[in-house]
Amino acid sequence: MSDPVGIVSYGHYVPHFRMDIKVLVEQWGLSEPLEKLYRLNGRNSSAVNGLDEDTVTLSIEAAERALALGKPGEVRPRSLMIGSESHPYAVKPSGVIVAEALGLSPDLFVVDLEFACKGGTAALFLSLGLVASAQVGAALAIGADCPQSGPGTLLEASVGAGAAAFWVGRGSSVVVQIDKTAAASSDTTDFWRRDGAPYPNVVGKFSSEMGYEEHTKRVVNRLLEETNTRPEDYKILCLHQPYQSLPLAVGKKLGFSRQQVAPALVASKIGNTYSSACLLSLCGVLDQANPGDRMMLVSFGSGAGSDGFVMTVTDEIRAFQHRKEASGQEGVVEQVDHVHAEWLTYGQYLLSQGKIKT
Repeated sequence: MSDPVGIVSYGHYVPHFRMDIKVLVEQWGLSEPLEKLYRLNGRNSSAVNGLDEDTVTLSIEAAERALALGKPGEVRPRSLMIGSESHPYAVKPSGVIVAEALGLSPDLFVVDLEFACKGGTAALFLSLGLVASAQVGAALAIGADCPQSGPGTLLEASVGAGAAAFWVGRGSSVVVQIDKTAAASSDTTDFWRRDGAPYPNVVGKFSSEMGYEEHTKRVVNRLLEETNTRPEDYKILCLHQPYQSLPLAVGKKLGFSRQQVAPALVASKIGNTYSSACLLSLCGVLDQANPGDRMMLVSFGSGAGSDGFVMTVTDEIRAFQHRKEASGQEGVVEQVDHVHAEWLTYGQYLLSQGKIKT
């Protein structure tokens, strides 16, 4: 079975509601040093889901775009996986609602996944396996989140809502071939939320150093070793982005230049979108990619673990980009930028997030 396996289409969605960090500065009366911390590394705003939006609706928006851009006659997905840490139901799968809305049910495999911020790449990892093993002809992998954050916490300034969906298939329609995968996991209690608790807790040093940095390094080095490649062989390195400077710093330690990491960064304008964070950045670089570009994507999820992918852009990317342009779909840059933004007050933000009730 030598046909290439990879991504045949992708879609993304970022809500148009935004909250400026200055709203939090004014609300909490932050001192100048604290304001600088809240604006860590150019972080100026976050994307906010509306009252009528949640992980399910965000997933549908992203997946509809992905399905609309597939080639006519392409094998339809027979598996749907959603990675998220903000599924709206404690007991009822998000995936069945999404599948029904997309017209894919009932003849498909559906499962919800959860692994902090790497739930989306877990869906992609498993979808690739199902397609490569011919268990299904095509699969849909989604990462989506509307993250929770306690009022008045630093986390409130760092999270955002968003979704990304990838149609995984095989053969001549693949626009991005997946060449190699790797993963690493360990019991690292860096970020957690107990059942019934409304907001998560985080231990910053554990999260950035023992969690993010250690797992990212391990997966990147393993991918370099197993593909016999070096950092300079890659056009882009997409890393999980809790905030802007962390992927830049870790990329530099691993031998990647700023020019390889910076084009994939979107967190400063929309926040950390958790399960969709590095997937949104991948969508953004694919919007501008050229045939032959080699990329590496490595996620991170607290608790803790990372998934990694080495991928090569195929000649099919040009036809896909033309279809996307002709469809009128916005690219990631347009969705992330504030072209259509509606700016919220703190009260409007609290209401949309369910932190206050009408």
